[in-house]
Amino acid sequence: MARKTYTKVDMSKSKSKSKSKSKYRVSNWSEYDASLKQRGSLTFWLSPEVIEQWVSQQKTGRRGASNTYSDVAIELMVSLSSLFGLAGRQTEGFVESIFSLMELDLPVPFCIALYLVGSGS
Repeated sequence: MARKTYTKVDMSKSKSKSKSKSKYRVSNWSEYDASLKQRGSLTFWLSPEVIEQWVSQQKTGRRGASNTYSDVAIELMVSLSSLFGLAGRQTEGFVESIFSLMELDLPVPFCIALYLVGSGS
């Protein structure tokens, strides 16, 4: 079997167009400053339908207490927990603070750890 030989290529001397950086010059500093501030902004919006459905009104028809919170509420809590990497009580506090800023008087599910079984959190 013939032995293959490889040639060493010095990549530092090659001039590729992809390595050249484009230079951008800021011409409007007030817009640039505003765009940097916007990057850190957090906008949170709940539709009126979600607010109406937050607390479950349906009876399960089974023995024991019916579910207090709708599936929408639990899904939102689990999504926020996963998205921001928060534990159960941290997610609860986060949602309570958001509702406070939005001036919403809605209860917040307090034990979402039960709903996170299987997600690794």
